[in-house]
Order: sequence, then structure tokens, then C-alpha cells
Amino acid sequence: MNATSSSPSVNPWLPPLVIFLLLGHLLLMMIRPEYPLGDPGTPWHFKWGQVLVEDKVLYRYDFFSHTLDGKEWVNYQWLFQVFVGITQAIGAIPFTTAVLMLIYGCIPVLLCQRIMKEGCHAGLALGFSALGWFVLTMHSLARPHIFTYLFFGILLERLYRIYEGKATLRSSWWLVPMMMVWTNFHGGFSVGLFLIGVVFWVALPRWFLNKTPEHWAVVKELFWVGFACGMVSLINPYGWNLHFHILKFLELKCLANWEEFASPDFYSPSGNIRGYELMILGVLSVFFWCGKSKRLNELDFVLILVFLHFSLQSTRHVNLFVLVAAPVLARGFDELLRKKEDWYIVKRGHEMSRDQLLLKGGRIFFPLIVIGYLWLSFKGEPFFEEDFYDQNLSLESAEFIEEHRDRIKRPFNTDNVGGALIYYFGPDLKVFFDDRADFYWQEFVTDVYFPVRFAKEEWSKILEEYQVDTLILPKKNPLNPLLNVTPVWQVVHEDDLNIIYFKTD
Repeated sequence: MNATSSSPSVNPWLPPLVIFLLLGHLLLMMIRPEYPLGDPGTPWHFKWGQVLVEDKVLYRYDFFSHTLDGKEWVNYQWLFQVFVGITQAIGAIPFTTAVLMLIYGCIPVLLCQRIMKEGCHAGLALGFSALGWFVLTMHSLARPHIFTYLFFGILLERLYRIYEGKATLRSSWWLVPMMMVWTNFHGGFSVGLFLIGVVFWVALPRWFLNKTPEHWAVVKELFWVGFACGMVSLINPYGWNLHFHILKFLELKCLANWEEFASPDFYSPSGNIRGYELMILGVLSVFFWCGKSKRLNELDFVLILVFLHFSLQSTRHVNLFVLVAAPVLARGFDELLRKKEDWYIVKRGHEMSRDQLLLKGGRIFFPLIVIGYLWLSFKGEPFFEEDFYDQNLSLESAEFIEEHRDRIKRPFNTDNVGGALIYYFGPDLKVFFDDRADFYWQEFVTDVYFPVRFAKEEWSKILEEYQVDTLILPKKNPLNPLLNVTPVWQVVHEDDLNIIYFKTD
């Protein structure tokens, strides 16, 4: 159904319903201001942003680690770091957090608008967009993956329109510069190229089976979209080496030791996982009840299977599945509702979807929300965290380290502490390890870091080999009981989050 007419009683300057999705997201982020900064890797992104903006140089080597000091580093997220470096210069950590959470909050808004454009009931559009947003909150983190989820959702909608013959490369030219930006923001651009390839390989056999000019035109459009986006993805500081680097990174077996790369834990009490399960069950129901509906096609089926497979492999891919599944769920259940079109609530819901697409109030209310939220960021607490303390590194531990900087030369630290150490003390104080697995690579992670991190037999020899003089550990760490009975190491500081050991003479 197309948005061709509006109910005469509707004021076009009313706020659209999708605005409540954005408000809900921002409200949750203000209730839990610590959450967007909770990822251990966020601080080093912010630090690199400061360095790149201040020095105006894209360094191709690392100087924050004493274990691999000076090693070449493929910093494929450099443009995101420049972005957060600029926003920090404007309003420090709170302003940067606010900008990133506003961008993330746009994802469910765009998702809901897409579902309404497809003629679905307004209740289904809001409901499945809200469910999708609820699952997406598991990664509401101030990190570059935000742009991958945003660009993936935008690209997915446009590819559907091209597949249906409603758009061409000429009308979708903006996908090309978007891919170039995406390439330099986050390595997730690779999933965008993969998505184009999947849609192309669904369109090609469709043409082969039907042999219609319309279907052949779609195949050609998708080919040129993929070719153009693939070419501009080479516009990055590393050229085609970036693509091979990302492929090698995804093959690292050690990634399974980090929760976001591991398979979803269905025994977890997390509400996000329950929402993910609900979407899987919903998709199965939709294809069972409405599999032959004209509103569900072969592209829906293939994309659901592909991204369900990826999401079952890795938690960080759950969000991609959500963006694929939510519109399919809405269209499937809307097909069931249309069998009761004579019911007022069903008829009114479809009218509301058409009305919502014609409202102009968003031009006023969205800018007001953005301005208000950014203004609150300059107020800082209690709505925004102003630092990274007490996430993984306590303020007390940071103060102790600052007081004993002349004593701490070559520390060992766990990956969850490394980012904060880089942010507050780097590059003067270099870390043993942080969460950049693609910098340290498989051998170092499994043969050097993990034996110490998990208190394997060779832990003490490794510390001696790297001349470690200080240990900065979480309060709960497998190594702590061994250190407490080892005279070589002495506890010099302890608080609710961290324990710090000095090596005795």
C-alpha cells in the first residue's frame, strides 16, 4: 500500500510515532549513562582520536604497547577515531557519547519508517521496531560498530528496492560515497559488500528461471552497485591490503574467547537474548503460515537463513539478523492481519501508517530532541559519564598508578584494563595487552597473553621474559591466588575493582 492520501483529521505537524523510539533509546542511555562506555576497547579509540586530531598524522605503527612497540598496525577504524577526536575537542567524553547514541538511536527509527513504507500496520511497525531496538541495546556502545549497523540497515533497504525494480544505481548513487565512508569507519564494510553479493546471487537465478527483461535489468543494476562499492572500498590508507587483513582477522581462533565473538549464550538470563529468541521463533512462524504470500519472497528466505547462521556463530552478528528479520516479521504478520481488514483496529492501523509517512512534525521535533540531548551532554553528570573510571579501572587504582609512575615501567595488564590505561597514561606508560586482537594476532594471544591471563603453568616465565615489574589485574582473576603465595610479587594496592602487584627485589 502506498502513502497516497492522509486522513483529513490528522494535523500534519504532529510529532511522528517513530520519535518515541528515539526518545526511549535516549532515556535508557541517560538512566544507564555508564553503559555506552562500558566496553574495554572504547577508551583506546578515544585516545587514538585525540592523537590523530592533535598530530594530524595517520600513524602506521603502534606506540601504546611495550610488548610489540613499533609494530606495524592496520588501523582500519581511523576515520571513526578522527570523528571521536573532533567531538571530544568540542565537548569531551559526554558530548562524544551523546553524538554516538543519537546515531545509534536513528537505527530503530529508520527501521520503523521502512516497515511503514512497506504498508504494514502501524502497531506491527512500532512493535517489531521496538523489539529490534531492545535486542540492539546489547551493543549500545560508543564504538565504531555503530556505523556498521546504521549503514547496513540503509544498504539493506535500498537493495530490496533495487531487487524489486523500484530503484536503480542512478537513483542510489549515494550508496557509493556511503561505502567509502563506511570502509574507513569500521571493518564491517565487508558485510556490506557481502550483502550486495548475496542479493546479486539471488537475483541471477531468478532471471535465469524467468528470462524477463525486468529481472535482467535488476541483475545488471546489482552488478554495477557491487562493482562501484567494491572499487570505492579500495579508497583507504591500506588499499586492497585492508580487505585481506580483515579476512585474516576473522579467521583468528582466539576470538572465541571474547563474549561478543562467541556464539549467543541461550542459558544467559539476558533479556536481549530472550528478544533474539523471540525473533527467531517469529520468523519460523511467519514462513510456516505465510510462506506462499506474495509479500514474502525468495530474498527474504535467503537473507534470513544467511544472517541467522552468522548470528548463531557470533553474538556481535545478532544485530545484523535483527535488521534483516524485523521487516520480514512485520510483513508476515501484517498478511495475517489483512484477513481481518474489516476490523476497525486493523483498518485504522493501516491508515495510521500512511498518515505517519506524510507527517511533517519530525522536521521540528527531531532537531529539538537532538539539540536538547546535546545540551544535556554539556551538563555532564548525572546524565552522562565524564570519564572511564570505575568501568574496568577504578579511580583509586588510577591515582595509585599516577603516584608511582616512576616505579611502573613494564606492567602486565588484562585486556579489560588495557584500554583505560592507554587513555589515561599512554603512550608514556605502555601496556602489555589490550583488546586489539588484530594487532597482537593469534600467536601472541594464545602463547603469551592467555597463559598469564588464565594462570597457566608457564605464567611466571613469560613475565620474566618480558621483564614485567607490575601487575594490574581485576579483583577476580585466576592469577591472584598464585600471586598471593608467591614471594616475588607483593600486593601494593587493592580496591573493589583492581589489585596491583609490584615485583620485589
